[in-house]
Amino acid sequence: GDTDKQLIADSTGVAPTFDDDGHNDKGIAKFDGTEVMHTNDDSYTITQPMTFAIAMKFPTAVAYRTIFDVDDTSGGRIVHRNNNSTNGTQLQIANSASYESNDEGVISGTWGYEIIVANNENTKWRVNGIDVAPAGIDVSDNFNPLTIGSDYRALAGGSLNMTGDFMHFIIYDKALDDDEIAEL
Repeated sequence: GDTDKQLIADSTGVAPTFDDDGHNDKGIAKFDGTEVMHTNDDSYTITQPMTFAIAMKFPTAVAYRTIFDVDDTSGGRIVHRNNNSTNGTQLQIANSASYESNDEGVISGTWGYEIIVANNENTKWRVNGIDVAPAGIDVSDNFNPLTIGSDYRALAGGSLNMTGDFMHFIIYDKALDDDEIAEL
């Protein structure tokens, strides 16, 4: 249905393609650098605590390719992307501060999963089951809207658009605890 949480494309041709036999016989949404999806209602606010659970083929090692963005301004609240150091193999969460993963060299263009529990000063970040966030990560914002595949409302084919595939992109409206994270 047409809800404020629905992900849409701005126009025909910028939605990801769907491959129903994509990876391990599971359907995947394929982003090739020209596709962007965003929440239908730009005023929709995603509030903390929340948990992002993502199974994906991580973007290829090109600096600043955005996986998702939850803000409507340039350089805003949070952008999750490859970063500019270590030839783009680290991941980054950027809000009022930037946090770079300490897991290098194995995530560019490979399948894996990550969990981001956004819970203000108690934010957790795991990639492939390993805590990758530095101590003291504090993502202290509420967010709107959600864009997947690029920064907020980027043009199709924009320089920040990612090339990667999603098997799952799930947002829980709570901070998952350690047992729930282990189950995922």
